Amino acid sequence: MSGVEAAEVRHRPRSRWLVHVGLIRSFNGAVVAFQLSRSITIDVAVGLVFMAYVETHLVQRRHATSKSISNLDHLRAQVQRRRRLASADLLLAFLALNVLASGVVDSFVGRSIPLSLAATYRDQH
Repeated sequence: MSGVEAAEVRHRPRSRWLVHVGLIRSFNGAVVAFQLSRSITIDVAVGLVFMAYVETHLVQRRHATSKSISNLDHLRAQVQRRRRLASADLLLAFLALNVLASGVVDSFVGRSIPLSLAATYRDQH
C-alpha cells in the first residue's frame, strides 16, 4: 500500500465522523431556525445544508448499506449492528423527507408553516 493510499484509508473514518457531526448540527440548526426565525430564507438555507450532508452520508454508506442488506444472515452481533445502522438510515431518510417537504411547502406558501415533525417537536418542548 502506497503512502497516498494509507493516508486515504486513515482519512475515511474522520471524514465519516465529520459528516455525522454535520448531520446532527445541521438538523439541530434547522429546528432552531424554524423555532426562532421569522424568515423563511434562514430555514431554507439550513435545510439545504442538511440535505447536502444527507446526500454525502448516503454516498459514503452506499457500499455498506448494500452489503448489510445482502449479509443479514451472519453472526448475531453483526445482524444487530446492521439493523441499528439500517434503522438509523430509515430515521435519517424520514427526517430528510420531512425537511424536503417542509421546504417545498414553505416555498409555495411563502412563509414557514409547521409540518408533522416540526410541530411535534415544538409541542413537546
